[in-house]
Amino acid sequence: MKSRLLFLPIWVLLSITIFSQEQMSAEKFSQIVSTPGDRTPLSEKLAAFPFWTNSTADIFLRYEDERTFKEDAVITAKTISGKYIVFTIQSKFYEQPINSIVMYDKEKLAFAVWGKYGDMLTEQIATFDFEKKTYKTSSSYGDGFTETGSGFYSDKEDSSRTLVYKNGTLFMTREVKAKPVEIIEIAVHHCSHIGR
Repeated sequence: MKSRLLFLPIWVLLSITIFSQEQMSAEKFSQIVSTPGDRTPLSEKLAAFPFWTNSTADIFLRYEDERTFKEDAVITAKTISGKYIVFTIQSKFYEQPINSIVMYDKEKLAFAVWGKYGDMLTEQIATFDFEKKTYKTSSSYGDGFTETGSGFYSDKEDSSRTLVYKNGTLFMTREVKAKPVEIIEIAVHHCSHIGR
């Protein structure tokens, strides 16, 4: 499969509870995520979604109370049955893999990005301007949280900025910069830690 631009960090970290054309349940989410990737060609609309199969991301969170958090993460992507793109971020902070699923929603004419945190299933909506290589995201979830984000991408970088509100007040700003990684770079990085 040809490596494409990763459009992930926002997807993996968050999403909304809106019902899309294809209903998602926590059980279905887990089943899709655990399915091995395959080489089935993506549907025409989903094939337009830009992503890389292997990438790294610099994630920076700035809270309104002046706390900050930074994490460098490794992200992988696989495609399933031509209908789903599944992203996995290896998070040191959460000490577990975090998954998200991208699908194309024909009713909304946009991409639906599903995430799961504990038992809570969330969905984020993403729209693209493919000519300008920009995108916008929106979601609402949990106890009064909403997000609005925007970003741009190229063959070498994906950069996004998302404002997170709680009950209408700015709570946090999330900035993510991702770039593709060749498989050989991942292997060299992994092997450099062996024996330490």
